[in-house]
Amino acid sequence: MTVLADKIKATIKTHGAMPLDSFMQMALQDPDHGYYIKQDPLGQNGDFITAPEISQIFGEMLGLWAADYSLRNPADGFHLVELGPGRGTLMSDMVRVITSAPALAHLAETLHIHLVETSPALRQAQKTALDPHGVVVTWHADISTLPHSPCLIIANEFFDALPIRQFVRHHDGWQERLIDLQGDELVFSQQDTGDSSCFTAAPATKPSHGDIVEVSPASERMMQHLSSHIKAHGGALLVIDYGYTHPAAGDSFQALHKHAHVPPLAHIGDADLTAHVNFAALAEIARAAGLGVHGPVTQGRFLNQLGAGTRLRQILDKAPRTRQGEIADAYQRLVAPEQMGHLFKVLAVTGVESAAPEGFAHA
Repeated sequence: MTVLADKIKATIKTHGAMPLDSFMQMALQDPDHGYYIKQDPLGQNGDFITAPEISQIFGEMLGLWAADYSLRNPADGFHLVELGPGRGTLMSDMVRVITSAPALAHLAETLHIHLVETSPALRQAQKTALDPHGVVVTWHADISTLPHSPCLIIANEFFDALPIRQFVRHHDGWQERLIDLQGDELVFSQQDTGDSSCFTAAPATKPSHGDIVEVSPASERMMQHLSSHIKAHGGALLVIDYGYTHPAAGDSFQALHKHAHVPPLAHIGDADLTAHVNFAALAEIARAAGLGVHGPVTQGRFLNQLGAGTRLRQILDKAPRTRQGEIADAYQRLVAPEQMGHLFKVLAVTGVESAAPEGFAHA
């Protein structure tokens, strides 16, 4: 067991069984031992690989998307924001596209990058990735310090790491799934609850005995804050993540360690904890704020509508023959239905008067 596991056990001994969202918050963000605080989790030597690390095409398409949106909705300054920007690979690819295209020169001149990141290790990696571009970068601990200006906000694999709660349906009501101690071992337990949040997020069909319903108060609060920023100052939000488009029952809580799924109560502080994103809940919050909602569409459809296939052919034409298969395989990981193409969804939030952004035609 880890030092953080011992800290969680001590908390449970003092305060009783711990809700799942509190456990996730400690495991991921503990200021001394949290997973995202103490290490770089990305890449072959980490625990998982995100789309920007798989192929440069992903970041290039998002850079073109952001530039196109800014051209259609001109503002005083080009504030480009990324939530949870990893190593900075995605933003680096986006900036390279924006600053290298002559037609976008006037956008590049006013470009200001904002990265919302808590990990010191990842902040250093982001600085290394972005320094060669010569752009102005500001780091933020949270979204409260974003500029009071129109911002284009990118959230790629961000919402899946925000804490969730789980509720289990029983014949006579609901029980909340908690983390408790059995001897000196951390275990899952259940406790009767009258918390109404499980009912507001219930699936479209009537849940049966044993069904698990997940809610994410942290995701809902985040979406409310982002929606308020767009409503007050303009701009747009692009969410890319794995998840579902309609309310559904099911247990999606999972842990990744060294690119393999492991029990969520193992490797605490050394494993990534995530859950599938409820895109329907995010969309409803944005609509309630009076904003325009576009999608969600599948990641494969979104990238292909932006011209990712054409970009692949351009890269292959210039690539050594020995690398062409590797490049094509990486692209297929992004767009193929059986890989990331269907599991990952894309949602855009804009001002209510804005037309559908690129990538969402006929969504």
